[in-house]
Amino acid sequence: MTSFLNKQTIYRIFFGTIYALVWIYVIIEDNNIPFLMFIYTLAAGTLYELVKINSTPYYYFKIGLIIYVIMSFFLLITIYNFDNGKPLLLILCFQVWSNDVGGYIIGKLLGKSTFSHISPKKTWEGIIGSFIVCLITGTYFQSLINLYIEIHWISLCLAISIACISGDLFISKFKRISSQKDSGTFLPGHGGFLDRLDSLFLATLVYYLIICI
Repeated sequence: MTSFLNKQTIYRIFFGTIYALVWIYVIIEDNNIPFLMFIYTLAAGTLYELVKINSTPYYYFKIGLIIYVIMSFFLLITIYNFDNGKPLLLILCFQVWSNDVGGYIIGKLLGKSTFSHISPKKTWEGIIGSFIVCLITGTYFQSLINLYIEIHWISLCLAISIACISGDLFISKFKRISSQKDSGTFLPGHGGFLDRLDSLFLATLVYYLIICI
């Protein structure tokens, strides 16, 4: 337990909590200006990091990634503007966060079997933990918000969890071929904008497709 609660983990918990609270505030705020300003700030920071990363031999990868990131931010704003956009976004955020937290904690405590060479710290135990925590948290907040979505809840949680993990690995692959460990340092314990948002990008695309079908 002592090795788990190291300086890095404490930073990660503290600043991750602040980051999540900011997200919650800008979503539930009656005025949409804080939300839009927050999204534009995240988008600008992410795109700046992408442009800054040296990936000359893989410029096509970077261009595709820039389009992918812009589309994800555009869809976040689109979901927010739905009639029930605020609860829909809250559910998405809590599922993405719980997926990340579940994978991190379970992986740290029980992880033994490496999941992918792209991200050696990811383990099968952490992946399973991600889905379980995502399912529990998502189910709780869905019942709390009492929002009806036309898809079986377990299927939705599984789809978002897979999207989070795949999105994380996708960004990790880009950083690996660019010989980059972290994309920046804006959030202590987490890294840069790209590091913090990697799971959200693909999850947003999948979530949008699901709720719009």
